[in-house]
Amino acid sequence: MKFKNLLIATFMLGGMYMSGQTFTPINATIKYDKVLRPCLEVNLDPDTKTLKAAWADYLKENHDFKIGGIGILSNKDLLSIEKVVINKISTKALNFYTQIVEGEGVGSQMKVFAAFGYDMYIDAKEYPKEYAALKEIFEGFINTYIPAYYTEIIEGTQSDIKDFTKKDENLNKGIQKAKESIVDMQEKIKEKQQLIITNEAEIKKFSQQLEASKKVLEATKKRLSSM
Repeated sequence: MKFKNLLIATFMLGGMYMSGQTFTPINATIKYDKVLRPCLEVNLDPDTKTLKAAWADYLKENHDFKIGGIGILSNKDLLSIEKVVINKISTKALNFYTQIVEGEGVGSQMKVFAAFGYDMYIDAKEYPKEYAALKEIFEGFINTYIPAYYTEIIEGTQSDIKDFTKKDENLNKGIQKAKESIVDMQEKIKEKQQLIITNEAEIKKFSQQLEASKKVLEATKKRLSSM
């Protein structure tokens, strides 16, 4: 699995360098309460649950609020918190939303949007400063988390490679010992085969002596009986 993740990360990063692509959120829309709302959108490689957990942790650690919808017993597509003051955006309370769903192919599609109240959604035209601040929060997360995500994959894969390299070394040592044992056994087999040849020669010699002794005995018996 880690090897597969490393391949995905390698192809994705390689594509970014070749095409000049970045992980900068783009202006987009999202259908919420049956109406299209302005939002910021980006496609990222991590799976949805991993991305949701990382986003929630980032918001808690860096902006001091806990977004709902992800936890031990919860994994919603739409994460949200209402009537929260995010000083980076505004001193006024607002509703903050994030939709994270499966992307096309692999990874996740992530959309972030916010509103001061009913039908007062933050966009680049009506709330340019707030929209820019929302984008900064989003980019801050991407620039912090994504490099760490790929680093973890690479380090994990390097560890796997090290483990398998060690296993290969042990297997090669085992093979070498087995070969040495085979050579040793072959030598022992040759020695025993040579002993068998020697023994067969001795058996033949003693058999011949036995036959000769039998003939002498038979001849001796005949002479004794004729006396």
